[in-house]
Amino acid sequence: MSVAACLAPAFDRIEGVVVDSATGNGLANVRVSALVSGRTAVTDASGHFLIDGEPGRPVVLDAPPPELEVVGDRVVSNTPGWSVDWIGADGRTASLGASPLRWDASRLSSGIGWIRFRSQGREAIWNLCRIPGETRVRRVSLPKISRRRTATEPETLFVRKPGDPGRTFPVRTDSVVRAALGATIQVAGDFHTHTFLTDGVHTLDDVAAHAFGGTWIPVGGPESRVAGFGLDWFANSEHGGAFSRDRFGNPFPSGSKWRWETLRDDSWPAVDSLRHVYPRKHLFQGLEWNVPSHEHASVAILAGDRDAIARFEYFFDEWDTDLVGGPWPDAGTKTNASSHAKALAGARWLSEKHGDSSWFLINHPSRLQRTSISDLRDLHDAGGSVFLGIEAIPGHQKASWRGGYHLSNRSAAGEMVARTHGGTDFMLAKVGGVMDALWSEGRRVWVFSNSDFHTAAGGDYYPGEYNKNLTRVGDRTESGILAGLRSGATVAVAGDLVDSFWMELDDGLRTAPMGGELATAADSVEVRVAYHVPRTSAVGDAPAVDHVDLIGGAVGARFAPQDPGYRLPSVATTAILGTRQVAGAEPGPHGWHVASWKFAVAGDSYFRVRGTSTPRAKAGWTDSVGNPLCDDLQYPNDDAKARSNLWFYSNPVFLKKLAR
Repeated sequence: MSVAACLAPAFDRIEGVVVDSATGNGLANVRVSALVSGRTAVTDASGHFLIDGEPGRPVVLDAPPPELEVVGDRVVSNTPGWSVDWIGADGRTASLGASPLRWDASRLSSGIGWIRFRSQGREAIWNLCRIPGETRVRRVSLPKISRRRTATEPETLFVRKPGDPGRTFPVRTDSVVRAALGATIQVAGDFHTHTFLTDGVHTLDDVAAHAFGGTWIPVGGPESRVAGFGLDWFANSEHGGAFSRDRFGNPFPSGSKWRWETLRDDSWPAVDSLRHVYPRKHLFQGLEWNVPSHEHASVAILAGDRDAIARFEYFFDEWDTDLVGGPWPDAGTKTNASSHAKALAGARWLSEKHGDSSWFLINHPSRLQRTSISDLRDLHDAGGSVFLGIEAIPGHQKASWRGGYHLSNRSAAGEMVARTHGGTDFMLAKVGGVMDALWSEGRRVWVFSNSDFHTAAGGDYYPGEYNKNLTRVGDRTESGILAGLRSGATVAVAGDLVDSFWMELDDGLRTAPMGGELATAADSVEVRVAYHVPRTSAVGDAPAVDHVDLIGGAVGARFAPQDPGYRLPSVATTAILGTRQVAGAEPGPHGWHVASWKFAVAGDSYFRVRGTSTPRAKAGWTDSVGNPLCDDLQYPNDDAKARSNLWFYSNPVFLKKLAR
């Protein structure tokens, strides 16, 4: 049994087992935190843990405790006058003598445990974790306690696996606990694809076969089969308005049909039939909403019939000017106004009518300069959780103007705001730009990567071939995928630079995952990320991460619409907080790379990560600190350039500072 007595005293023992909820098997290396008493344990190979108690005494850290420094595998403390013990994961305690301390952690038989300092009634504890080639220490915050608990008092356990959100379990001391954790699954998806029905030149069968792997019959050709590009889901989200071709590229006998009609009569039946062909995948019927007076947006409604999405297109799409054909009783109330107010009405309609089963996000938001930060704030306020955020790594990645961005608009500082930077929309690519400004208000809006697929013969990659959204979900159902997308647990990826990723914020007791919030009274927190680089990408390349950056800033109150800050597309408190060089470094076990940063808790804040294949200060590609330069410098862009300049961006994790 793995005993991890973190030795916050005066509490009684709790023991138990952590199991996989699907199989019942014990889960090893799961951290269990007793939140009230501030103690932790780690499960052993069979999933068992023990949080032990000991006689009560005050723990008063009324003077600065000693600090630790790690040099290689050597743990060093230069503060004199403290007795030092090692507490192993097996519960055994060994004296390390008195500080100053010089101690070689490579001699440990166990790679996890605690270093305890004690002096005249004061106590300080650091958690130590040793992995091949690296030793890390983290201060464990202990509460000030001066009374003994009774065996019947309640406690709360926080149980989590690395990279997972974790669960809380109410327990009583002197009890045996069985905690079941479900698996957290990663799925890959794409919101934004087109076919013959609008301005694409492929059938939906063709698109699905390439996304998922399968068989289809090309127009005028023999049956073909492809392995697929690794997606678990995608949405058919193509333009509203009126179009002239059926799903196979043949002209409609009537000349053209409104999109609400083809959604109902052509697109929905095609999507529904392919769901039976790919029963383990998810194909969503969506729409590329021509947002009145703004840019496009990917919309989907997970309702079980075709009526909802057709109705939304009829009433709210800017290009659908049909005023007579709608089959709904209130169709005559439709107007063809193109206004911001109508855009907000569409967002509210989705939230009010399908708040638990719909999404929308702004596509290629800076391309036509029709969407400002105040528009995004308005849409988020109107749509709530239905508004997911922006397509920050757009499609058309091998087009001459990368992403199809080609306007010459500049910011007041002369920045090219209507061009991609490293294939990424300027709203995200700029540190301290639009997305950072939204996150600095604590807004839960997110960034994504989509193919915007139209044609394989042009500037596009098939869904999953280059752009991917990697999202952690609780299950693979439609509702599970929607919940994962809304949670912010997505990393937006180009070129399969990473094929798995997790990020968490840790205060020594609790963690919060990407998209979540850690509320803590601790003095310091650790940001931890892990990511896996595949040996081969979907296009056959061998991706390689050069470095990753941690970016973050302060979180304050939301701006009111009448405040001038509501229209300001930047924030001054966001910065690059740290960098980890990856090129040349060996990955850890099973090919995973791990990076972590520790910070004092100064106030409410957020943290996000980006990674790239491109070195810092590469002429024409990145500046001296690694920010992507405008892709104009590489015009004309092509397939080779897009595949040589890859990026991934996480969504943020938030920190809320609590008073002690």
